[in-house]
Amino acid sequence: MHINIQRLWDDLSSTAQFGKVQETGLTRLTFDQSDKKIREWFTTTCRNLGGIVRTDRVGNQYARFFSLNDQQSTILVGSHLDTQPNGGRFDGILGVLAGIEVIRTFMDKQHTLKHAIEIINWTNEEGARFYPPMMGSAYACGHLDLNTVLQSKDKDGYLLRNVSEGFRSDSDVLTTIKPSCYLELHIEQGPVLEKEKINIGVVTSITGISWFSIRFFGKARHAGTTPLNYRNDAFIKAAKFTIEFQKYLIENSDNIIGTIGKIENIPNTPNTVPEETILYIDVRSANEEYLNNVASVIEKIIRLKLRVNDFEVKKISSISPTNFSSLLISTIDKSIQEIGLTGRHIVSGAGHDALQLAKQIPTGMIFVPCEDGISHNVNENILKEYAENGANSLLKTILNLDETIDEYYN
Repeated sequence: MHINIQRLWDDLSSTAQFGKVQETGLTRLTFDQSDKKIREWFTTTCRNLGGIVRTDRVGNQYARFFSLNDQQSTILVGSHLDTQPNGGRFDGILGVLAGIEVIRTFMDKQHTLKHAIEIINWTNEEGARFYPPMMGSAYACGHLDLNTVLQSKDKDGYLLRNVSEGFRSDSDVLTTIKPSCYLELHIEQGPVLEKEKINIGVVTSITGISWFSIRFFGKARHAGTTPLNYRNDAFIKAAKFTIEFQKYLIENSDNIIGTIGKIENIPNTPNTVPEETILYIDVRSANEEYLNNVASVIEKIIRLKLRVNDFEVKKISSISPTNFSSLLISTIDKSIQEIGLTGRHIVSGAGHDALQLAKQIPTGMIFVPCEDGISHNVNENILKEYAENGANSLLKTILNLDETIDEYYN
């Protein structure tokens, strides 16, 4: 049994019109007009296939198929339809649309499943408009409270509560069904699979993620009248730290990766010595010990190597490393072997909704290559065969889980 790749590819192409940027990009932010259009497309498409479509209190969309009753054990399949600003056409979207194509294939073949299938579009996975990311799945799994979600504001001051009216309900869904496992198909967003010419990545875990801010203090002085040796320049301190921190990351590259992706300079004018510079750091590791030591490493670099004492380090957020179910990993391994694809185990350096689900139920992820490892970019791209391999792997894994998942609970 195989999916119809042309049908899936047509869906990927047609839905890319909702929020199209340039020729190949997307800007589809949570509950903007383009996001609302694709949500309506999702509802219409799934209902036309006979699905029961519901939303929950934060706008997560659930489309239920092959359900005999509400108590029937369910295989969850999902991802997200929102994007980054000037993002790509496949990040998240592939997982939802491939799930719909799998449903069509089962219907074409008149295949009867033992389990219901729930296709899910999670709200605000990207966190590009509202904070935090993975918002919808975190709420559904009980890791985020409703008020935090509904009171979240975008940069223009709009509340999620207000912009989502008509696209959420007054009830929850995940708590009313009986989920047996969760599967998510996604592009790798990195270069490994393509470089190694591997068809499928079987994700074993998601790295932990910690965000820090480091505030360096100096003194504002006139840039034209203050000699260098009389300056207390906050930016120079931050620059020196950046070099030393990069050295640490290189020395420990097998265990940790880090990025200084945002800088604030105060007062941020060309003719004034900076009195404050703030660095924002994203640090990721599958080793929780390394994540727990990051704050200490930062302080040691600043105090011992820079010999600076006027600074402030704050941890903004932290997510522990998450391991996926050995049952799901072995089932995906078996499935890709059965359909003749090559695979390798891989750790995800990006966060996904699967991270939230893995804390509750057996969870697994399937990666497909993306060209040059580019993602969160209008040039994000995959080959048609990558989509086909991924969707067929998803289909075969569902078939195998349909036969075996109940044994996990018995």
